[in-house]
Amino acid sequence: MVISVIISLPIFADVILNEAQMPHLVIAIFLLLIFYILTINSLIRKVTLSDDGIRIRGLLGSRTIKLEDISFIDGVSIGSKQYITISVPKKTCIIPNSYAGFDKITNFFCSHLKEDKTGEGIQLIRKNPVNRNKDSIVAWITAGVLVLVLFIRFHFLSLN
Repeated sequence: MVISVIISLPIFADVILNEAQMPHLVIAIFLLLIFYILTINSLIRKVTLSDDGIRIRGLLGSRTIKLEDISFIDGVSIGSKQYITISVPKKTCIIPNSYAGFDKITNFFCSHLKEDKTGEGIQLIRKNPVNRNKDSIVAWITAGVLVLVLFIRFHFLSLN
């Protein structure tokens, strides 16, 4: 993801600096902001486990959930995505399997919580984790496409 952000800088700079029409400029700046905000969020987000609870950190702040406050925890699998749902009074938290160490998180909850607080879904996720190699492959394909766009833009179009 970081590689894609670095490679995208010349593309966004080219659109902004080459007297683009106003609608194109607005779209480019909007996409630039969204792209970088999502990248910063993916770099910042983290789940920290401790004996007394869990701390989930993201771009909009952090949330700490004590183990004794958890009323129920379950898991949901949808295709290649898996989610842990944590029910706490007055709120629910969802942890997707895109977080690093997702298998450790599921093992942590299964070993630290009583069976009456864990659902069947989290046990299934623990037994059958989904391998998320596609995410890194997609990131490298994105980086490759950005390099190709840069090459075409600055090599072939500069010949005219």
